[in-house]
Amino acid sequence: LQQGAVRQKELDFYTNNFWIFGGTTVILAGFSLAQLTREIPVGTNPALEYTYLGFTTLCLSLDLCIVTWTVLVCTWAPGNALRGPDGMTSFHETLSLLKEEQMSIYYAFVVSIIAYFGS
Repeated sequence: LQQGAVRQKELDFYTNNFWIFGGTTVILAGFSLAQLTREIPVGTNPALEYTYLGFTTLCLSLDLCIVTWTVLVCTWAPGNALRGPDGMTSFHETLSLLKEEQMSIYYAFVVSIIAYFGS
């Protein structure tokens, strides 16, 4: 019983982390979209213009991916962990997947932040 309670807290921990990534990324995506809709001044160096658009587009693209991934993970993981076909094995496998995915989403988030400040 105690192991199940600890694993439930671990599931809550990962799910809350993903929601935080998703919520923060939505705000960052809004900033990036606002940057894309700004008009670039006439006479701007084309290399600077393409760099600006490239970084801003990279940031917005990563943000949309992160939001999609976090919503998918946050809706799928609790259901699979609690009602998976293999009982506690499903619970353990779900937590292992969440642990792996957290790092990939974290890296995408960091690159998104770097791209935002690069733009």
